[in-house]
Amino acid sequence: MDDRSYPEQIAIKELDRRIAILKRSGESSRVLETERHFRFSSCLVNLFMALIGTAMSVHTLKSGLARNFGIALLITFLYYVALRLGLVMGQNGSLSPVVGAWLGNLIFAPLGLLLLWKAARV
Repeated sequence: MDDRSYPEQIAIKELDRRIAILKRSGESSRVLETERHFRFSSCLVNLFMALIGTAMSVHTLKSGLARNFGIALLITFLYYVALRLGLVMGQNGSLSPVVGAWLGNLIFAPLGLLLLWKAARV
């Protein structure tokens, strides 16, 4: 595989191999480690968005479809921003690679669970 390929285009096994090589040579493997963790954290995005959407659909009759659609778009945009911000912060060293890769899920999972809990009480 070409050494100039982007981290998001590399298979997990190849990422692991490159991370090990970088660590042995004493170079920073932060970008590749963050990408590796992000691959696993991004699998849960659909689950948390489904939680939030399910909770919001309970209140559709009460607050109106257009309002909930707008809120859903806003939440989706904010979730995407949180995911990308965490990814960049993990790659730059502002956060550890694990926290950076999971930042969006760490923020929006409790929000989705809280909204679902409130919807179940209605």
